[in-house]
Order: sequence, then structure tokens, then C-alpha cells
Amino acid sequence: MTPGSTLANLTALWTARECAGVKEVIASDNAHLSIRKAAHLLGLRYRALPADPGGALVAESLPNDLTRVR
Repeated sequence: MTPGSTLANLTALWTARECAGVKEVIASDNAHLSIRKAAHLLGLRYRALPADPGGALVAESLPNDLTRVR
């Protein structure tokens, strides 16, 4: 349990880095500002991908093989 979304995002990215070896965060350019901040604080690369007019991530902009994005 965390007291808010900013700390929840930081905790989730910290856990991903420590437990799964994640080194890069890929998110929609509509993602909450705390995602970019948490990635920066944790030394993770951050890549914003475009969103469509409805706010959804444009799937075609994702890398073909997400298993290689660690």
C-alpha cells in the first residue's frame, strides 16, 4: 500500500528495476508526470510514445520485440 499515485509509480518502477532488471520505461506521452520523474530518479531510460486522439497508446509505435527492451 502506498499513500498516492506518485509513490506507487516510483515503487512499481523500483521493483521492476530490482526484480526484473528493467532499464527502460516506455509509456504514452499522456502518462502521468510521475512516471517520467520516477524513471529519472531511478536511473532508467524513459521513452514517450505517441497517443491517438482518444488518449490510447499508438500500438504501431511500440518496438517489435518488447522482450529486448530491458
